Amino acid sequence: MKKYVFLSLLGLVLGTACTRPKQKQAEQLDAAASRKDSVSVADIPEQKLVVPGAAVGMLDIGTDMQEIFQKLGKPDAGDAAMGRAWSVWYHPDSTSQVNDDELNLFSAYADSGMVKKEVRQIRVTSPEYRTDLGIGVGSPYEEMKKQYPAVREVQRLVNMRRGDTLVVYDDVQQGIAFDVCKRRVFALTVHRRSTPMQHGYLTLKPGWKPVR
Repeated sequence: MKKYVFLSLLGLVLGTACTRPKQKQAEQLDAAASRKDSVSVADIPEQKLVVPGAAVGMLDIGTDMQEIFQKLGKPDAGDAAMGRAWSVWYHPDSTSQVNDDELNLFSAYADSGMVKKEVRQIRVTSPEYRTDLGIGVGSPYEEMKKQYPAVREVQRLVNMRRGDTLVVYDDVQQGIAFDVCKRRVFALTVHRRSTPMQHGYLTLKPGWKPVR
């Protein structure tokens, strides 16, 4: 299932735009449009729009994980403990060794009833997805920092085999984080506003070790 669904993964996870409550659509687009110095939101299709604190494309923070599994099938990789889990889907041309194009979801129980698990974070590595300020995978670090001046370094990792250093920057209040490698955005993560991101995912990938 993943081989074909992934090609338009976030546009089809929950069907079409009509499946999202219209009030929620309006709130997210209004929030994007109200940002100063933003690019025209009309230039970014909703299924490709990254809304800090809320959504990536048609996939919203708070989505029931069972809905995700029904659309994307079993994850290609992941890790779970203490009621929390990382679920990973790779593009068919990607591998666990090469971070070309993948979807990473962090989930946890929605409440103390421990029945439903919901999406808490959405991480993407595809350059197709952009914020209203035009920032996405491939954007220069300097431009990201200019548009999101409140970001702060929260994790630094090294890959000795590849000789790379990756730094994770999080804007906690906005609800968006960026992985930066070689001074370019390598991935972006949307999470709940005012809640620090969970940044343990990269330590699951072979070769990456946290510096602090």
